[in-house]
Amino acid sequence: MAVDRFDYVIIGAGSAGCIVAARLAENSANRVLVLEAGPWDRSPWIHLPIGFYRTIADPRIGWGYEASFDATPGARAVAWPRGRVVGGCSSVNGLVYVRGQREDFDDWATASATGWEWARVAKYFERMESGPVGVSDPRYTHPLCDAFVEAAVRSGIERVADFNGPTQGGAGYFRLNTRHGRRSSAATAYLHPARRRGNIEVRTDSLVERLEINRGAVRGVWYRRNGVRQFVAAAREVVLCAGAIGSPQVLQLSGVGPARVLERAGVAVVHDLSGVGRNLQDHFAVRLVARARGTRTLNEMSRSLRSKAAMTIQYALARRGPLTLGAVMAGAFVTSAGEDARPDVQLLFGPLSTDNPAEGLHPFPGMTLTVCPLRPKSRGWLEIRSADPLAHPHITANYLDHEDDGRTLLAGLRLARRLLATEPLAQFVADEHRPGRECDSNAELLEYARAKGGSIYHPVGSCRMGTDGDAVVDPTLRVRGIEGLRIADAAVMPTIPSGNTNAACMVVGEYAADLIATSH
Repeated sequence: MAVDRFDYVIIGAGSAGCIVAARLAENSANRVLVLEAGPWDRSPWIHLPIGFYRTIADPRIGWGYEASFDATPGARAVAWPRGRVVGGCSSVNGLVYVRGQREDFDDWATASATGWEWARVAKYFERMESGPVGVSDPRYTHPLCDAFVEAAVRSGIERVADFNGPTQGGAGYFRLNTRHGRRSSAATAYLHPARRRGNIEVRTDSLVERLEINRGAVRGVWYRRNGVRQFVAAAREVVLCAGAIGSPQVLQLSGVGPARVLERAGVAVVHDLSGVGRNLQDHFAVRLVARARGTRTLNEMSRSLRSKAAMTIQYALARRGPLTLGAVMAGAFVTSAGEDARPDVQLLFGPLSTDNPAEGLHPFPGMTLTVCPLRPKSRGWLEIRSADPLAHPHITANYLDHEDDGRTLLAGLRLARRLLATEPLAQFVADEHRPGRECDSNAELLEYARAKGGSIYHPVGSCRMGTDGDAVVDPTLRVRGIEGLRIADAAVMPTIPSGNTNAACMVVGEYAADLIATSH
């Protein structure tokens, strides 16, 4: 019987997987297969920037993961949405484009991820931004956002035109992953154009069950498509690009991971690799919501038929207006402690408010100022519950486990409140809706954070690279102890970048493609 065989099998058509596949297919001698658990990215809401508020919680194109807030029994569940669609999270995220701080990558290199220093990584950002990936200034502004930036400047925060410039610190508008008013995902920028070459195949609705590992080497992949279990062989390499949740899950289902976790789940141990699923990091965020006055916010505009008609016409004719918005518009990167010159808090501001994007916006005029500590010291973990690939793993976020994270968060919340009380923003603030001014002590604010704070969807680090015994991949992204297998996605990041993580994830894909191409 003929064996289904490709040179490279890429697991996951997400932010990094699309790039790895497309770059490897530039060599016409390579035959590349991409296995994606979700459907094609055909929904119009994916490509309309404001569609984020519909797609992020859509079960048809998302995994619908939840994480336990911390390790205490009965801890509340926190939504951790991940894209399950061609383009992955780059097809459903909030489109905010932030490189991170150059020190982030130097820290990776210092922590034994040699070769990932900023001087090396910067060229991959430049290659993306000057070619395939659309990165644009906002095509719509709002008086509240202008007032926020001006209030920050009056508070002593520098005004910046681009958070991806020489220094990140300051206040301004975020750049977005858009081109001509449409989402620029890894799929539209890389994968779809690459399919025209004829040597790359994408199989959607293909759920990977496990890797076939024989004598310490990966031979291929078992997956299920249309109810049929199938096998594909990889002549050269399998590249796991399933993300910070999916990649460690596939490894553990394949018998690669901490032995105690595998045995408890009923999976035979193939390779006891203790770091798989550990070192999990995420950006924890707490939202301050204020009722607005003196201007219309997107809350009212979203309920007005006249406004929606005007927005639709503006977008159709000029690709401008509110429909070009991402998750947030303006923001700032600030330092919570004077002795640290690097910004360690991100503020994200928007002229809208909601308890849950899937449930719609508030019925009153609102604005939101979100506080996000950038480099959390708390670490979580991920463990499969059984050998069933359909069963979601148990994810423990372990937020605020390290006391420094709480201190940084409190400093950010205090600063956010000062900005809301600073002109010209203060004139638009009617009152603080959440948590409310009565919540004022450190203990009360932390209680509010534990009750209402959550993810802004940036999990990384669960298969970190390095050279020590707990590292899962080496600096060339090869899985330690398993031949023919690499990981190329957010899971390999030793520490979380300072800001929105999608740009860094795409850079991992760009760099990985070069590493793979030069090794064969």
